[in-house]
Amino acid sequence: MTGYEMNNTLKLVSLMMLLCSLLLPACGGGGGGGGSAPTYEVTYNANGAEDGTVPVDSHGYAQGSTVTVLGNPGGLARDGYSFTGWSSTAAGSGTSYTQGQTFTMGSVAVTLYAKWTANPTYTVTYDGNDSTTGSPPADTTNYEAGATVTIQGNTENLKKTGCVFAGWSANTDGSGITYTPGLTFTMGSANATLYAKWLPTSTGILDEAFGVNGIVFTDPSPGYIDGINSLAVQTDGKIVAAGISEGTDGVTESIVVRYNTDGSPDTGFGEGGVVRTRISSINSGFQALGIQADGKIVAAGYAYVGSKAYFAVARYESDGEPDGKPDATFGPDHNGVVITPIGTGSDYAYAMAIQGDGKIVVAGSSTSGSDTSFALARYNPDGTLDSDFDGDGKVITQAGPGTVDVAFAMGLQADGKIVAAGYSYDGVNAAFALVRYNAGGSLDESFDANGGAAVPGIVTTPVGSGSGREDVVKALRIQDDGRIVAAGYGGYLGDGSSRDFAVARYNTDGTLDTSFNTVGIAVTDVGSGAEDAANALSIQEDGMIVAAGSAYDALTHYDFALVRYLASGSLDMGFGPSASGIVTTQVRPGAYIDSAYAMVIQNDGKIVVAGSSNDVVDDDFALVRYE
Repeated sequence: MTGYEMNNTLKLVSLMMLLCSLLLPACGGGGGGGGSAPTYEVTYNANGAEDGTVPVDSHGYAQGSTVTVLGNPGGLARDGYSFTGWSSTAAGSGTSYTQGQTFTMGSVAVTLYAKWTANPTYTVTYDGNDSTTGSPPADTTNYEAGATVTIQGNTENLKKTGCVFAGWSANTDGSGITYTPGLTFTMGSANATLYAKWLPTSTGILDEAFGVNGIVFTDPSPGYIDGINSLAVQTDGKIVAAGISEGTDGVTESIVVRYNTDGSPDTGFGEGGVVRTRISSINSGFQALGIQADGKIVAAGYAYVGSKAYFAVARYESDGEPDGKPDATFGPDHNGVVITPIGTGSDYAYAMAIQGDGKIVVAGSSTSGSDTSFALARYNPDGTLDSDFDGDGKVITQAGPGTVDVAFAMGLQADGKIVAAGYSYDGVNAAFALVRYNAGGSLDESFDANGGAAVPGIVTTPVGSGSGREDVVKALRIQDDGRIVAAGYGGYLGDGSSRDFAVARYNTDGTLDTSFNTVGIAVTDVGSGAEDAANALSIQEDGMIVAAGSAYDALTHYDFALVRYLASGSLDMGFGPSASGIVTTQVRPGAYIDSAYAMVIQNDGKIVVAGSSNDVVDDDFALVRYE
């Protein structure tokens, strides 16, 4: 090979080597340290999340390629924060990305950090709302929207002269929802202020704007017997009373009377404010009263048919017309009156309540042979018996081991259960007796204070100890928290000892509530004599308990009597002219008999008590209102 040829050959080899050095990397081939272009990963970091998982991107990205940002499919969550995308820095100060956005991959791996934005929080402030002493509670918690807020109580002893604390309201005038301690609400997206809700409280002083010096008398008939057994207040403030009145022929009639707010008779109701109903040709009388949502008035009691008394229920138009007759749309006979035999003997209704669905529940006693038992009946809104209540609308219950059990009072629970109360007499002692029924009329076996030792659904309570007790429930109320308050009297009238006001409070399972006067029962000697009896009961908005009845002063005179208890069961020493928790009112001066059987608390906090007053000649309706 000549030198020229050798030189050309070397040039050709060099050229081929150069071409190989350029072409081999692009073709992916070659050896001796050659290979593919580098790729880089995208990693997602939870950045303090307390729940959920980060997304995983399994791709490898070459420099210059496009990356699409993932979302939050694993549900990353952090308390107090909201997930708002991803950031190139853990502090969130770098570039931010949201799901679906893209970026161009550089020459290094990328970590994207969950971006957390603190949720807005809101406060709850309590306002004393013109309180005169004390301070509102403080809530230092910052709440997110949707969080649950538990209402605080009046922990700093807020007070306002002449008023009682009745919870909290979102409005300064107390309108709208009332928030009581322990209840909850859901926080919105703004700060909340709750204002103390104040209601006027009765001082126990006679209201001189009512009747004459706080007292009203009504003689609805020339007969001897006149008395109020039940009271109700209409939405317009007018007072409705129901009871019994003796006609000119000596036959007692069922009677309803309506009063204006100042105690004067409402002449637009019936005849001069009075509606008389002779339910049967023999004696009848009303013992209980209720007002329907539409303003119609329902009253219950008894009416004799022949020699037997039966349950009697009547309904009246809100204006007492036409001509004072009962509402003709009520009752199977369309005469406004329903008469119902319960047992084989006489039946007396003493208590009534109207359910939210308009059905009417009546409680009392029924006699069959030698046994007297608790008796209940439930009526449809049209006055027909409700067959959904124990099959025929009627229930008879033996409340104790003896032969005499009578229900004088009744209450409806928020869950539809019915509580009837009165007494059970075993031949020696009478004890408080409470029976709770399911909405369908069967005994509620969860009401079992005796732990199965007696019949579940029935609770009997001796007020005192010893033999010869006369412990009787005459009134019943159910608190908003479900606890049951019963009032009546207890003692040993038969052996000459004292009979006193007695109030007991029960837990929802029927056991005595020992937070009430430490034993669940409060007994109060009201008058100087031996015969005191509570016949009516009300619970104020602030939880205070007011019992009303009569007290004997040992001078042959019975007076109207009121006792107010704190929610703890002790006497309210701020109540009454003597600040003793006890108020007695001699309705008629002299050696007369004044007996209170009914009570209602008006929306303005004033207390109206009603019953009868005897002036030696006869009984009259008597009403007393207290400031």
